[in-house]
Amino acid sequence: MEAQEKARGGWSGVDGDNYEIAKASCGAFPKEQLASEYGLSSSADEFEIAEAYSHEFVGRFQQANFEGCLAGMGIE
Repeated sequence: MEAQEKARGGWSGVDGDNYEIAKASCGAFPKEQLASEYGLSSSADEFEIAEAYSHEFVGRFQQANFEGCLAGMGIE
């Protein structure tokens, strides 16, 4: 796997872009704030938050966004 692709969670192309954006978005705020933004309880875990984040995307775009959001919260 080439270095750039590895840095993008193994994703390439538009999926790699989505991964990077999700990682930056979910890494920019405290977990409790993200949970609140998505209508979850403040005790929601990273997986629940990433799932809520990724549901805003359709079909094939969900997985890269889910994984990027997890990575942003420190789960890789």
